[in-house]
Amino acid sequence: MYKFTGNFDFGSLSSGTMLNYDLIPCFVDEIERLRIRNNEPKIPEIEEIKEKIRKDALNDDEVDEDTNTNQESYFESEEADIDLNEILFDKLNEYAPPFVDFRSHPGDGADYGFWIDDESIMDHFFYGDPINKKKVGRNGIPEAGEYLDPDNEYCLTVNSYGEFVKLEKITVEKINPPQETMVDGKMILIYKNTNKETIWENY
Repeated sequence: MYKFTGNFDFGSLSSGTMLNYDLIPCFVDEIERLRIRNNEPKIPEIEEIKEKIRKDALNDDEVDEDTNTNQESYFESEEADIDLNEILFDKLNEYAPPFVDFRSHPGDGADYGFWIDDESIMDHFFYGDPINKKKVGRNGIPEAGEYLDPDNEYCLTVNSYGEFVKLEKITVEKINPPQETMVDGKMILIYKNTNKETIWENY
């Protein structure tokens, strides 16, 4: 099971349905939870969708006088499809940690959530780095170890099964004035300090 910093929930958010009626309110609620967690202002596009949901609930029992049928539900409209695919998915992906996507699960198209993007990790850490690329076997699985990305911004840990078990953010701080320290019996000056912050890990 993966866990993320900042109480970020990995895995399934909604499963067993692909209906707008189920997905849109669920996704809106998750965006609101993440927004509030991050102390962010209200998002105009999300407020508009919330208003559409509210109006749909009020209009649910109204009957069109000309056709004597119920008015079309917002959730059955093309507008709802656009809101779902072009607004809600994009907003949820904006909250996703590095190398994580909000999408349907590869093995279940009706299971939506935040999933590790193995393909983008391979492209960024291995196929985009000639040194790391040599550590990838013929089966496409990298050797166990720690790998820096080409920008020295992230450190990826791979276990003996070829699984991505930890992603750390690398930050470098300048030390002023430099610090003296002994290394192998010699006094050297340290000009910078490298820190790692865990973004996500498998535990």
